[in-house]
Amino acid sequence: MTDAYLSDKKLQDMNRYLTHIIAVALLLHLSGILEAQESLDSEIKVYSTSVVKKNGDQPLQIGMVEMSECPFTTLDGTLEFPGTQTFEYKWEDLNEETHAIPFEFPELESRQQVKVRISHQGNLLFEDIIQFNPPKIWKIYDVQVSHHDLGYADYYHFMRRDIREMGIEMAMDFARRTDDWPEESRFRWTVETSEPMIPYLSKQPQEVLDELYERIGTGQISLGGIHNSVMTEHMSYEAMARHFYTPNRYVTDWFGTAPSKTALNTDVVGFSRALALYSKEADMPYFFFGRNSAIKEFDMAEDDAAF
Repeated sequence: MTDAYLSDKKLQDMNRYLTHIIAVALLLHLSGILEAQESLDSEIKVYSTSVVKKNGDQPLQIGMVEMSECPFTTLDGTLEFPGTQTFEYKWEDLNEETHAIPFEFPELESRQQVKVRISHQGNLLFEDIIQFNPPKIWKIYDVQVSHHDLGYADYYHFMRRDIREMGIEMAMDFARRTDDWPEESRFRWTVETSEPMIPYLSKQPQEVLDELYERIGTGQISLGGIHNSVMTEHMSYEAMARHFYTPNRYVTDWFGTAPSKTALNTDVVGFSRALALYSKEADMPYFFFGRNSAIKEFDMAEDDAAF
């Protein structure tokens, strides 16, 4: 075999090798273009939130990037605040299930027009000037409550005694233990439903009733505004109206106290429109709803409520 033949064969092999490299590079380039093109179909929204993270003397405010689709594993972000402040971000470990990306920046004291850029491997995906707002000051209401769940652990009349009526006694005991604490630190509790109130009150000596009346008056013990935790989708209009009677007429007439301003309906699968309407008509501005989503069969019924 001649040396010329060997040289030609090496040249052919080298050409094939270079062709493969060029083809792979071209495919990678095209995939990058297609990936960038894909992102144009994704709706991107950027905004500031009122969530603030402690960071010594320089608290950090949280912003959010929302994407309807995310075909990338990494993204780059830039925030340009008025003046010379610029912050750069590298978001990694993204996937198709990523729809919200949090980011941090120094807490704002006033509204700022911020230029936001988001890119992927140098391809600009999003650019806009967005108003970032300082954190909103929230007023938080802390309602201490224990759920009156009869459960399945024993006979209902035992569970009512051990969970519902005993809960009132425990609240009274904790209130006594904190009587000498500062006013803002004293124990407070809300009796979730009025269902245990009648049997409980009927069995108490006068000194317990007097103490409970006093603690209701000072606000340490509050009474929930509905009779029981119920699946309101199954109630008639009259049954729902009577739901407000025991706590806001019978018990309050007994004690001579004002009707409740807070209703609680916990561990149920839905919240019908009528319950919100009746709460409003009962002059009850605050409502706590604890949804139990374990019973999936009710989800479709909620989408098309009967009333």
